[in-house]
Amino acid sequence: MAFVSFIQSVKQLALIATIVTFCLYLFICALAYRSQRALLFYPPRTEQTIPRLIGFRSESLKIELEKGITCYAWLYHHPSSEKLLIYANGNATAMGTAIDRIQWFERNCSASLFFFDYPGYGTSQGRPSQASIEKLSALWNKVLREKGWTEKDTLLFGHSLGGGVMSQWLKHHGGAGLILDSSFTSVLDMAQQQYPILPVSLLLKHPFRSDEVLASAQVPILIAHSPKDEIVPYAMAEDNAKIAKEHLVDFVQLEGSHNDAWLVSQKLFLNSLSKHFPLWFRSK
Repeated sequence: MAFVSFIQSVKQLALIATIVTFCLYLFICALAYRSQRALLFYPPRTEQTIPRLIGFRSESLKIELEKGITCYAWLYHHPSSEKLLIYANGNATAMGTAIDRIQWFERNCSASLFFFDYPGYGTSQGRPSQASIEKLSALWNKVLREKGWTEKDTLLFGHSLGGGVMSQWLKHHGGAGLILDSSFTSVLDMAQQQYPILPVSLLLKHPFRSDEVLASAQVPILIAHSPKDEIVPYAMAEDNAKIAKEHLVDFVQLEGSHNDAWLVSQKLFLNSLSKHFPLWFRSK
């Protein structure tokens, strides 16, 4: 009888442990679901920067994302080009914190330039999410079309998270080409690598599926990535290249880390950009 009672006690403890573990797992899932915005977006808040004060000859634009929520952008009009380049930042960068990159584009591009802050970034109001960024992209796309730039005039360039943003822009609004700088296959794949025990595909609200866009893209794709990238695995760039197939015009192997590879390898990068997109980039 004592042995039977012992076995029953063990079974009860095992059941309790299973229930507690399951409840803890559900709690972790709920916590991940509620905190995913903070895990993906790191919006820097900046004072309103006047472009001309940093030597960038552009106009400041603003648009109402929804009632009471205003977002901002900079537009540089090239004096002799009908082409436009749209640039999207990474998840921890705003226009006001990317001055060196903006000035690099101004020096090396032969097209008009458009930079915009995501909701909640820089001086833009609102909260960042894939849904809010796509809504904002649609509004800015309408503004740019009204200013005369067509889909065939517009080259899309995204760094890191910006690659996902520009992939979605291509999907919904088109473009003449897509440049992915140190970007991922998707936020979904990134999250599954970092949180393998969680049902990420069920929880994630911001998947940014660049891979799906590349699979159906009909425009030139250029991918640049460093094997030393400490944030986005180089293997993801290789996967993107395989997905893009015949539309891949170049895979540029950069040197440096995630945030400075474009600068460390700028000569190599710029040579490829000017070769494959000569209407947007000056050859050196």
